[in-house]
Amino acid sequence: GLHGGMIVMPFINMLYMPLAMENLTACGTGAQLPNIIVKSAWSGFASLGGAGGTAGLCVIMCFLAKSQRYKALGKLALPSGICGINEPITFGLPMVLNTIMLIPLILTPIITFSLSYLFTSIGILPVMNGMEIPLGTPIVLSGMLCGGWKLALWQIALVLIQMACYFPFFKILDNQALQEEKQ
Repeated sequence: GLHGGMIVMPFINMLYMPLAMENLTACGTGAQLPNIIVKSAWSGFASLGGAGGTAGLCVIMCFLAKSQRYKALGKLALPSGICGINEPITFGLPMVLNTIMLIPLILTPIITFSLSYLFTSIGILPVMNGMEIPLGTPIVLSGMLCGGWKLALWQIALVLIQMACYFPFFKILDNQALQEEKQ
């Protein structure tokens, strides 16, 4: 299949790499970082856990699921989800063509990114230094690398926000799976 991120990555790099380089240069000289939005902001704020910001969903599945199906999937998906790899969720839940999960899949990254942008613009969070976060960098470590302990703690808060976004929708799926298991 076609991987959307890989298709648009050259365009994303073209737009955000100069901004990241400006921040890295400013960081190296001790100057104020000029750009709130750099490429790392997407992986560090919006897509924690992979596309759709599913790290919080992995936590819900692992610790709050009632059905055996989703408990097992949560245990499988959590370690990779912490590192931004969510294929176990994407294809195991599945997220693809799942009308129940469509709303949180779209809204969760928008909410987490918007809150992060707001808190950065008013000075609560530091501006990201422009460092490129490699795929597979765990949550919290990526925050430390891109902006220090405040961003690391903020990423934990973002996972809690993701959990709040996904929970009511996942509860519907979990109840359906639980009914199927009882039959």
